Amino acid sequence: MDEFDEFKHELTDITSYYDFSGLNDITSNNYYYYETSHYRPMVGDMIIHRIFNEPKDSSSTFGHWVTKDNVDEHIKKINQDLENQ
Repeated sequence: MDEFDEFKHELTDITSYYDFSGLNDITSNNYYYYETSHYRPMVGDMIIHRIFNEPKDSSSTFGHWVTKDNVDEHIKKINQDLENQ
């Protein structure tokens, strides 16, 4: 996880991005996944909708807009959620 967190942090040096990882209503519901690493087509549709149809500052829990300004807070929250699981 530390290497993945470092990757997320360093990616913000290049670009801002949506992060669909972490715990939320979609990722914690097995209905949306064939197994742990392959989601169903409906999740792909949700990702497309999130990226193209919702504002970047949306309160949606699925797909967080990550920038240089919020990457540390974002990584901290994901790690806290995983610890509290």
